[in-house]
Amino acid sequence: METKEYNKFFKLKILAITCLIAGAMAVLLCVYQSCVVYVCDFSSMTADAFGIRRFGEFFLFFESLLLFVVIVRKERLFKYRYLIAMLCFITCVAMELTGSSIGCFAGEAEQNLLLGVSRQLRSDEWAILTPMTWTQYLDPNGTFSYYNSVVRAEPTDVFLEYGLPIYSPLMMFKPFLLGYLFLPIAKGMAFFWCGRLIALAMISFEFGRYITNDNRLLAFVYSVMVVFSPTVQWWFAINGFVEMLFFFQLSLLCLDRYLKTDNSLRRWMYAVIIGMCAGGYALTMYPAWMIPIAYVLLGCIIWVFYNNHVQGTIKTMAKSDLISIAFVLCMLIFSFAHVYSNSHETIATIANTVYPGHRLEFGGVSSVKDLFSFIPSIFYAVGGGSAGVNGNVCECAYFICLFPAGYLMFFYRLLKKKRDSLCTIMVIISILLMIYSVLGLQDKLATISLLKYSKSNRTLVAWSFANVILLIRLISLISEERAKTETGKSLGIPTIAKSISFVIMCGLAVLGIWEAYQLNVAIYSYNKYMIIVEAIIFIPLYALLSDSSRRGNTFWAICMISACLISTALANPVRMGVDDIKNNSSVQMIRQVVDTDPQAIWIVEGDGFAVTNLPLLAGARTINCTNIYPDLERWRKIDPKGEYDNCYNRYGDIQVIRKNDNSEKQKFVLNSTLSYTVYLSDKEMKSLGVNYILSSNDLKGNNMRLISTNGSFNVYYLK
Repeated sequence: METKEYNKFFKLKILAITCLIAGAMAVLLCVYQSCVVYVCDFSSMTADAFGIRRFGEFFLFFESLLLFVVIVRKERLFKYRYLIAMLCFITCVAMELTGSSIGCFAGEAEQNLLLGVSRQLRSDEWAILTPMTWTQYLDPNGTFSYYNSVVRAEPTDVFLEYGLPIYSPLMMFKPFLLGYLFLPIAKGMAFFWCGRLIALAMISFEFGRYITNDNRLLAFVYSVMVVFSPTVQWWFAINGFVEMLFFFQLSLLCLDRYLKTDNSLRRWMYAVIIGMCAGGYALTMYPAWMIPIAYVLLGCIIWVFYNNHVQGTIKTMAKSDLISIAFVLCMLIFSFAHVYSNSHETIATIANTVYPGHRLEFGGVSSVKDLFSFIPSIFYAVGGGSAGVNGNVCECAYFICLFPAGYLMFFYRLLKKKRDSLCTIMVIISILLMIYSVLGLQDKLATISLLKYSKSNRTLVAWSFANVILLIRLISLISEERAKTETGKSLGIPTIAKSISFVIMCGLAVLGIWEAYQLNVAIYSYNKYMIIVEAIIFIPLYALLSDSSRRGNTFWAICMISACLISTALANPVRMGVDDIKNNSSVQMIRQVVDTDPQAIWIVEGDGFAVTNLPLLAGARTINCTNIYPDLERWRKIDPKGEYDNCYNRYGDIQVIRKNDNSEKQKFVLNSTLSYTVYLSDKEMKSLGVNYILSSNDLKGNNMRLISTNGSFNVYYLK
């Protein structure tokens, strides 16, 4: 074919592929949107919604993308991956893209939503973390302070307990919060959300390359399995889980390179990065995940040392290495000493709370069926966030690890005398974590192992992560062996053995689907159609593990990536900007009062969580916003004998209800582990220092003066 004809054919081919991809994506997105936004009500889909408008958008996007890939080529894409990632990051920050569900404060009239739906379920993000982060911009006593005066209307340690941005060298341990310090709030949020997503994707890809001996396809699949895992997406902004995984993988990569190089400057750099990872991991301050994941981390550290020892790549240490290690240790010691000097009272208070300070568990709460909870996770983002799960989807969110396929593959290889140190370590650690979660440990063992500070379902998260590492490692090893076998012109795996393997893997898939069904059979939304969908997705995923050929790996990769994206692609919404809050009339009303009296103390009366955190978005110093740790001194003013200490000595969402007199009826009522109600008279509110009250009730009385009204909310001044 002549060059001109070939070029014309090539352009037509690219155009045809773009049209097909754009059309398919438009239809799939509209169907998925209907599942997520309209709770599986497909009658709401119009002709335009079904993809005509979306087709044009996707056509332009995929045409540009395909032309870019054709021009740059695969090797160049890999070579310039960090530059491409940085350009994506800058674009996302400039566009102010986030996954926040803060539109829940706006109700149904959201302005900034591009895709998905705001998740009421993620209230610890949109109703707690995000409003508290806003207060760091609005604190009348100084922006980005270690002690925030808006939260609880009392100097509150917001660095240790909730990890908010502050002006301090300690921010080197919290790099994804740096954007808040020099960017406006919308772009700071985009820096936080997009930076963590892109950084985790890139470092997971590099770690995937490391454990697969540079199998880039499997490394990419591993990255998707981590970033778009149900655990990561449903807990994306909270409890530092993304940071744990990022520091986990980055520290191991740096440790490997530290051992392999004898360049003193590089060793210094790697040592400092490892130190920052260690500090960042420790300061996530969520032991329920930190401790079980630390077991997986410890296993990987042992493997890195062992692997380098076997390969003979550990370089001899020099005097400069001792100096760099000493420097890093001093950096960590001084940093933790600084944190302790600022937060020792916070630590003591939290440690002595009824909850979470005295929350201990010895495992054994989960069941064998919970080990298959990753299967119905493909429905977690649809049906209003409740489909396919008997309980809170966040609490049932694990990594899609295809248990127990990894174990079966490992023990089969062990019988064939094919051993791998990383696989062995991951199996041992994951079995230990599984024993704790399902069977439990004795008090002494749980104490010695520190697992008593975790919970069964949190430990299963670390267990499933270890199983992902195990699975990806095994697939890469089997693929390498298959490639060597084919190169040696061997007959390879007998057809009978393949058939048996195929049947066993299909059986494991059916077992998993059945166990997941048994776990969730009690909920009305779990039906036969969902089981069919699970079979369509997971039977090929398990079955393709029996085919170690290059084509088999490619098909498996496509199936796994699809399962992960279906599972969590719209677990969080895609939002541009924060106009939902800036233009919120209630927030504007409160802000007008705050501007005239910034030091005043507020209380929200009548309404419960999350309205109690609404004033934070306007910088109002609010007593009964979510108390991340208790203000015992304040409550002692109305409970001097500590009669109700069991109610308020905890992390708490606080509802205040006004009573008409000073009668001695019960002042505090414990509603749940994280919630209590306080009954206060006007005199008691005044004794707490309250100046303004936000309420949807009509608060009549000589002590109240109506300041302003907006919709259902009124602002009163307490005389």
